[in-house]
Amino acid sequence: MFTELHQDPIAHVIMKMFSLWMINLSFVDLFCFFLAVLSLSVFWFKRRIQRESMKFSTRTETLPNSVLKSITEEMLQGDIHVALFYGSQTGTAEKFAVDLHSFLFGQGIRSLLRNVEACDTTELCKLASMRNSLAVFILATHGEGEPTDSARSFVDSLSQATTRLSGLQFAVFGLGNSAYPQFNACAVLVNRLLRRRGGIRSVELGLGDELDNMEGTFLNWQTSLLEAITQKSLAYSQKVPSSNSPMRRMYKSVPISSRHSKLFVGEPLTVGSYERQIPPFTAKNPFLAHVLVNRELHTSGPRSCRHIELDTSGADFHYKPGDHVAVLPRNPECLVLKLSNLLDVNLNELINLECIDEQNPRQTPFPCPCTYHTALTHYVDLSGPPRLQLLTALSVYATDPEDARQLRYLGSNTLEGNKYYSQWILEERRNVVDIFMEFPSIRIPADCLLELLPRIKPRFYSISSSPLRDSTSLHLTVAVVSEQTRRGRKFNGLTTKWLADLIPEKCTDDASILVPIYLETSSFHLPRSCNIPVIMVAAGTGLAPFRSFIRERIEQVRITGSKSASMLLFYGCRHKAEDFLYAEELLSASKIGLLQLHLAFSRDSLNKVYVQDRMLEVAGEIWHLMDACNAHLYICGSAKTMYRDVNKCLLTLIETEGRKSKDQAEFYLKRLRADGRYHVDVWG
Repeated sequence: MFTELHQDPIAHVIMKMFSLWMINLSFVDLFCFFLAVLSLSVFWFKRRIQRESMKFSTRTETLPNSVLKSITEEMLQGDIHVALFYGSQTGTAEKFAVDLHSFLFGQGIRSLLRNVEACDTTELCKLASMRNSLAVFILATHGEGEPTDSARSFVDSLSQATTRLSGLQFAVFGLGNSAYPQFNACAVLVNRLLRRRGGIRSVELGLGDELDNMEGTFLNWQTSLLEAITQKSLAYSQKVPSSNSPMRRMYKSVPISSRHSKLFVGEPLTVGSYERQIPPFTAKNPFLAHVLVNRELHTSGPRSCRHIELDTSGADFHYKPGDHVAVLPRNPECLVLKLSNLLDVNLNELINLECIDEQNPRQTPFPCPCTYHTALTHYVDLSGPPRLQLLTALSVYATDPEDARQLRYLGSNTLEGNKYYSQWILEERRNVVDIFMEFPSIRIPADCLLELLPRIKPRFYSISSSPLRDSTSLHLTVAVVSEQTRRGRKFNGLTTKWLADLIPEKCTDDASILVPIYLETSSFHLPRSCNIPVIMVAAGTGLAPFRSFIRERIEQVRITGSKSASMLLFYGCRHKAEDFLYAEELLSASKIGLLQLHLAFSRDSLNKVYVQDRMLEVAGEIWHLMDACNAHLYICGSAKTMYRDVNKCLLTLIETEGRKSKDQAEFYLKRLRADGRYHVDVWG
């Protein structure tokens, strides 16, 4: 090599100049030079790892619009007339859309299924110009009446557009929870905007309620949608022969070598992402956090609530008090083993699903290839109540006529069937494993069952730590769900039981105390200035975000040396000596004058006392802070009971202290919400 350099005059001169430069460098110069070379090498090495990891991404990733054909191009090419769009935060709306896609396919109707983030008004204009086209939207509402992350850009595009969508045939179904103030706000808004732009609604707006048989509502709406489609044109069903089967397979099992080196082991998107943790950490790339602390918060009694601290020193997380953390749980090993025995499947066997039809959804139901053990542990939900459509599909695979009849009845979505479903499945907390044990004649192929089962949803928890005070750890306050049904069946919450068992002192290896997490922003935040008062109302683990608020304010005061405006906390639990969470911390904050604490222990006296009773005791002060001091109001707790009672209390307080009529009080509260001063974080 050096001989060749000497033969090249230019190379010879360059080498000579480099040698002279190196000789004249000081030790410090040399050190800086080699440090720069080392840094550059590390940078390129990381980039290479990222490129390699992306080669093995699962098909669940949505390709950018620039890479994909336009929606209308795909529809015209495939002679497809129905476009299905979903906006999902936790996967429920996506599952409903996939089920609708499969249902239509079984009826001889091909459709194009896409995430709504791939759609905008330009695409809708093209759809409007297509003969016999129909745009269907399955949209969840997230947070305080907001679109899901994937639907936000579509809703913004539709809101700001001036283009007419004359002739666009559309249908909308929303997924929401009636306990929230802005019930199904996203679907209602999209329905209104589409009509305002000139769209023609083919089916009445469907509004599913998580608290009231949402799947049954969807199935009824789905029937109406099918009627509307078939009445419009037979062109919809030219390609696919109709079938009376409740389920047409959308995927096929493709053999794969047992020596395949790139297998998913629980990652949501990319093979190896759990082994090589590369930020940013999101729903598609969770961070594996070690459990540092897991201690009991209740001092006595049969119930349990855990304080859990996760090590986030390697995550570079940035969040605000009031944000959420998403936890990706796993099915208990006992359920996995039971189902594998019932299905007679080898857990070490590989499964690899592929789409049967080109126009089917590009993603598989879960990341493939993987082992059955991985799929049953990390991907499909074995703990939740089986859906109506699953029960109907299983009835086809039951060899015993009586088993088949019972399964059809359970999944019938009739008044009697829904009552039986509620009593036998919901009230008794039965899951898919219980179904197989109760109806042993079911003979369904394992890969077919996995196609039918929904994905495990992430569980969201309010962060109870302060980013200022707890910069390298993230705290959760977890009420462990452990119940007994009327018939004596024991039920444990999937995520809470799993988290409760992750005690570092009892775990034999580090891998067993790893929790996949990612952050989820919210609008439940402290005012920017410490000079603005806050009024906080909580019951039980609803205290979690307020612990974060208080710790953050304490740290802000310590750092700046300034004073904090009033912080009022109305907190309720059952017994002072049993479930008063973080009692020492709250009493300490009260003692130093940062916090004004109002406690309600509902079971410690004959007359039950709740947070709303404590609020009415200081109604004048609350009104003064709200009306004269621009205080922010926060409520966190159960949507079914606490939120409604507190909201009613606030209206009473505004009427009496503000001397307003009922209508004026309601308008005042709406204005508080519109001004961003009334914040609600509740669960159903």
